[in-house]
Amino acid sequence: MTNKMTSRYESLKANVADFTDLSFKVTEDSIEGILNTAGKIQQLSEKAAKGGMKIFDRQLDMLHSSVKTVKSKFTTESKRFKQVFSEN
Repeated sequence: MTNKMTSRYESLKANVADFTDLSFKVTEDSIEGILNTAGKIQQLSEKAAKGGMKIFDRQLDMLHSSVKTVKSKFTTESKRFKQVFSEN
């Protein structure tokens, strides 16, 4: 009977060791996957931020151009307006 118990104990010990090794392997693989995904997300976020800044710069350029155009038109039209009403 002692021989059977020793055999079962050794079998259980081997199974626990295998389970522990498998657990560590799965955990290691999961952590590597998480780190890889986090790196990809960080790269994507950086690209999005850079792209967003380019779009923002373009919008500012368009706004500046529009303000200059409106100012120019306003100046021209105000001169015309003054000419029309100063003659009458």
